[in-house]
Amino acid sequence: MDYIINEIRSADEATLSQIAALWIDSFGDTEEFVFDFYKNMPVHSTVCAVIEGRVASMAVLLSVGEGYYGYAVCTSEKHRGNGLCRAIHNYIREKCISEGREYFVHPASSALCSFYKKMGMTEALSYYEVPVSSRGDLKASRIGAEEYFSIRELYFSGDAYYPWSASALRMMEENGTVFLSAYIDGICCAAALEEETITELCAPDHLTGLACSAFLSHCGTEGKVRFFTSPDHASQCALMSFSGNALYFNLFFE
Repeated sequence: MDYIINEIRSADEATLSQIAALWIDSFGDTEEFVFDFYKNMPVHSTVCAVIEGRVASMAVLLSVGEGYYGYAVCTSEKHRGNGLCRAIHNYIREKCISEGREYFVHPASSALCSFYKKMGMTEALSYYEVPVSSRGDLKASRIGAEEYFSIRELYFSGDAYYPWSASALRMMEENGTVFLSAYIDGICCAAALEEETITELCAPDHLTGLACSAFLSHCGTEGKVRFFTSPDHASQCALMSFSGNALYFNLFFE
């Protein structure tokens, strides 16, 4: 089947209506969520494969340091198996080569890991989850997105830092992310949790263990901490790239 790859561009209102329809069909999110995503996230561009004037496949590119993070990568059920996703990623590869940038994607399953490997991508980062018990003497408090934004800005910096805006964090909060803070040895620490799993931690290295215990007290007696590691460990794939270089990524992966 023939396809035409649109130029990489920021989504406009006409494109958004088609993207929203494809996104909703593929991921089950609401129209409100999709439009809020584009309103709040620093989305730089969307690569679309268009067939007969309709968006049939897409990948949202989020600019992170010296690379792009591929988000909401999907193809309409009708057009799957026609090479559209591969064509989009060929386009992205050429764009990255011309700009001297890297491209990353977080596969949602082992089957998708195999799919991306067929397109020449390699595993750049893996993760494993470790159960951690809470401590009753360490207390954490729930905070809002704005406060978490301020703490996060103090802890993270550098080329690979993804600067989520306060409004973007607020949208995450509305969709289930919990933000917590705690003072440990007089130092303010914070964390983001998804379903009793710490997915991002704002704490100095020497307080990591205590901070995790404090934040997991919010979950009860036990929760999990997600640690990111090199691909040679026995773990789940978290990130794939064309070069296998993770650039010390710091992001929410869900």
